[in-house]
Amino acid sequence: MGIFKLDGFLFTTLNRIANLFLLNCLFLLSCLPIVTLGAALTALYQVSLASLADPYATVVTSYLTCFKQQWKKGTLVGLTMCLLNGSLCVLVYLALHHLVALSLPLFIVLAWLCLFNIYPFVFSGQSLTGKQIMRRSIYSTFRFLPESILMFSEALLIGAIVPIFMPQLFPFVLLFGCSGVACLQSMQLKKIVKAFAEMS
Repeated sequence: MGIFKLDGFLFTTLNRIANLFLLNCLFLLSCLPIVTLGAALTALYQVSLASLADPYATVVTSYLTCFKQQWKKGTLVGLTMCLLNGSLCVLVYLALHHLVALSLPLFIVLAWLCLFNIYPFVFSGQSLTGKQIMRRSIYSTFRFLPESILMFSEALLIGAIVPIFMPQLFPFVLLFGCSGVACLQSMQLKKIVKAFAEMS
């Protein structure tokens, strides 16, 4: 029967679920030393984008290869984003306590940064310089604002709202959360990456 074919719906779905689990485990393990978070996120998004086109792609080999190749650039981007986010959070905190007039503009910038955060890790997997990565990321946040809001909402829903308000689903979030979010976001990122490819 068609449903039991290796390339049929059933096996394709089961394979995607297995790949999500493996990808999630690889990501969490490679994040254990926090300094590698940037390289891990870069590899996560690259493999997620590739998996959309090929559900039978070898996740483990692809992830480890990408992680190794993008180690230096991904780590540098990760440290830059941590410094940027941390500095802005401190400024917002200080403004709320000492310079209330500045708190609203800084909060708006912080909200924009929440939308911006994903793009540097997506573009760091490409052959771009650090300046090009940041320029393209800033452009993407404004040019693809609806997609940016949707991707942030997906991460917020699965990463925070579901575990807090539906704690019984926490095991599923732990097993599939990070790769699941990346997979959902990749559906929008595919369009964005394609748009830049056509502009080149």
